[in-house]
Amino acid sequence: MAARKPLEMLQDESCCSICLGIFQDPVSIHCGHSFCRSCITETWEGLTTNFSCPQCRKTKSRKILRPNRELANVIKKSNVTLDPDMANPHLVLSEERRSRDLPSNPRRFKFEPCVLGSRGFTSGRHHWDVEVHREGTWAIGVAKESLPRDRGLSLNPVEGVWALYHTHNVYKALTSPDDTHLTLRSVPKRIRICLDYEEGKVVFFDAESKEQIFAFPPASFQGERVFPWFMVMFGAQLKLLP
Repeated sequence: MAARKPLEMLQDESCCSICLGIFQDPVSIHCGHSFCRSCITETWEGLTTNFSCPQCRKTKSRKILRPNRELANVIKKSNVTLDPDMANPHLVLSEERRSRDLPSNPRRFKFEPCVLGSRGFTSGRHHWDVEVHREGTWAIGVAKESLPRDRGLSLNPVEGVWALYHTHNVYKALTSPDDTHLTLRSVPKRIRICLDYEEGKVVFFDAESKEQIFAFPPASFQGERVFPWFMVMFGAQLKLLP
């Protein structure tokens, strides 16, 4: 049997098979399979008996929905904010888009217009959503804490960056040794970044259509803290969504 791709494995563990998105309020049904509560409720709407599992087709005469707290605790939506101490001094971080002077800090990126999230991860599965636009050049993903601050960067996993890149309506995954050009069915407006630290998985989804954009090959973070990572240039704007 052929080995499954990392994306397929991540979906099995983290995603509802009905909506293909990250579990929201997961519940288990009579056969043991889990779904988003809203997804299975909508699937069974109008039924009074013969409740069939959408995945294995096993049927039960009565409806059983058990909250899957273990799964809910594993799948964590992270409240990501930006760390001004690590931002390139030319970046504007406020929602009001007003510039402000930033004090010197050795942790700050000096040459690249990028910033890390304020919280890093050394375990678990996490995801966060970013609103993106077609204007300008941007990149989003994750980066190791050891990412150099005092020189230009090679934006790829060898350097410690796993990211999706956009410029002039061209989308690329910043892979190594060469970038991977992507053909998307639609222009994403909201991108979900999924991190599974133990498995070394970084996967991007269109958060609205639930379509997968790209999955990086499994990485080894070697116990190092990994942060949400963002880069903007030429008038690009990104917005972290709650």
